[in-house]
Amino acid sequence: MLLAAPTTTDRRITNDLNESVDASTRRSQTSRSGVWWASTSSESRRAANDQTTAATTYMATEIDEVTPWLFDELKKLETFKSMPQVWESTGAARPNQTALVATNRILFQLSNLDLRPTHVDPSTDEGVCISFRRGARYADIECFNNGLIFAVISEDDDESTVWVVPAHATMSALSDIRSFIYE
Repeated sequence: MLLAAPTTTDRRITNDLNESVDASTRRSQTSRSGVWWASTSSESRRAANDQTTAATTYMATEIDEVTPWLFDELKKLETFKSMPQVWESTGAARPNQTALVATNRILFQLSNLDLRPTHVDPSTDEGVCISFRRGARYADIECFNNGLIFAVISEDDDESTVWVVPAHATMSALSDIRSFIYE
């Protein structure tokens, strides 16, 4: 079976992009909740999106075996391309190629970790959200249209922990999510 995978050029550009976005990202820790958050200027987000979209290329990768859930999620990702450009109910843009490439890569990493997501859905924050739930524990990793990747973990009504995930560190973030969900 042939599936789309990012090329070396795509990975290099994504890493360069994350470094430039990280440099312009303001990080702060709220004193009350202890939650890390990040925000970027709209100019940085637009530049990141333009650079990544223009540079994204694909190559075919041969895969011997794809688990049924992975195959289903990859098919579902394809349907996101045919969504309306802007969701009428929220005004959010549909997931773009940047978010879809990152999500594709993360889904393969999840398969390698034998960690099946609970949901893979378009995000109202313009990207794709891969979420996990086990009892009171919740986690997600979200791939945004501007190339940023965020992860979050929370339990019940406790405070959420949110962090920026550099493109080269997604496997580490997924391992942290797995440990949290199955702790």
